[in-house]
Amino acid sequence: MKSSRLWEILQSYVIRDGSLRTELVRGTVGSFGLKVINALLNLALSIVLARILAPEGYGIYAFAFSVMTLLAVPVQLGLPALLVREVACYQYAAQWGLLRGILERANQAVLLLSLVIGLAAAWAVWWLMEGMDVVQRATLGWALLLLPLGAFNRLREAALQGLRQVVMGQLPEKVLLPVVLLVLLGIVHLIAGLTPSLAMALYCAAAASAFLAGAIMLLRALPAEVRTVQPQYDSRTWARSVLPLSLLVGLHIINGQTGIFMLGLLATKEDVGLYRVAFSGAALVIFALSAVNAVLAPHIARLHRAGDMVKLQRMVTQSARLTFISALPVAGIFIIFGTPILGFVFGEAYYGAYIPLIVLCIGQLVNASFNSVSLLLIMTRHEQESLKCLAISVIANVALNAMLIPFLAAGGAAFATSASLIIWRLTLAIVVRKKLRI
Repeated sequence: MKSSRLWEILQSYVIRDGSLRTELVRGTVGSFGLKVINALLNLALSIVLARILAPEGYGIYAFAFSVMTLLAVPVQLGLPALLVREVACYQYAAQWGLLRGILERANQAVLLLSLVIGLAAAWAVWWLMEGMDVVQRATLGWALLLLPLGAFNRLREAALQGLRQVVMGQLPEKVLLPVVLLVLLGIVHLIAGLTPSLAMALYCAAAASAFLAGAIMLLRALPAEVRTVQPQYDSRTWARSVLPLSLLVGLHIINGQTGIFMLGLLATKEDVGLYRVAFSGAALVIFALSAVNAVLAPHIARLHRAGDMVKLQRMVTQSARLTFISALPVAGIFIIFGTPILGFVFGEAYYGAYIPLIVLCIGQLVNASFNSVSLLLIMTRHEQESLKCLAISVIANVALNAMLIPFLAAGGAAFATSASLIIWRLTLAIVVRKKLRI
């Protein structure tokens, strides 16, 4: 089939409004392409660092990076999602003072939180973790510098996403950062050799370059009025939204890690390994989900603000079909050829991950079918309802894991994860129907 015909088919699965359809298709294709490139670059980074640093050094680097990732959650709060929604609405309504005001407040909040959490973590590293050697402490020290850099990068991406510059917003962190880091790692390794702390320092340099590029892109993308208008602040309204959005991020992380954590408590290490492999494979089923939602988010906010519920309904329906169609072949391949794939990629010892993989794939297919329900609530200022639905899912996940793991091990954890995911999506769909009539 010719490429032009494939493009027409892809367009038909979005919506029938010309300009919006083109923007959504281009944004989705571009965002998906960036995800693929980012995955390949991250794989290359992992291989390079693992080979140069050796297992012990790479372990030090990975541990420091994990600590930074966990600390980044309270630093960012729910500000990125808030920025996407409010920037999209303020741009639509030409409320330039509020747009400038929320950008300033978000940056101030991140700077303050980065300083407080970073200083507390630095104190813990230098005074409480006496068993660490100099290399470990230095690596953690450099990792703490990534807290503000990473948070500011995420804010720039969210602001550009709200301005409907979705692909541009992702370029600095998904492409520029890993490319610069790979180049720096190669140069330093050839000249002076590489240590875990030096590798983390180079990551900070790459993150700084991504921040600079993102700041320049945002300044160019902002409407001219924003640069000259007096900032206005709706701090109380923004603060009311940040807490539930932050809790949503935290609960989502907890929900994703519940199966592995409870398997570690109630089953064997082998079961944990089998489940981890199955979970990683099933995640590929919804690889396109975040790409689609990144494009949808600002349009949902704008269409809801405009009161155009007909176009909003059509957009989310067609995007759900597109996401499901992209997920179905991946799930089908895993369900039909899962055993030989597991044996070829991971080895015969992982054949036991096949049943958990099937169960998780089914759950992810349902997830893909309801791709935008949570996003609909968040982008239309119903984040409290979204938080309640996720809390129900987390409770169900913990309860089902506790009941099923003693009898079914990794299969029980997979069933609990899929069941809680389906419960979450169905409850969200009910609330969306009730609140938005969609």
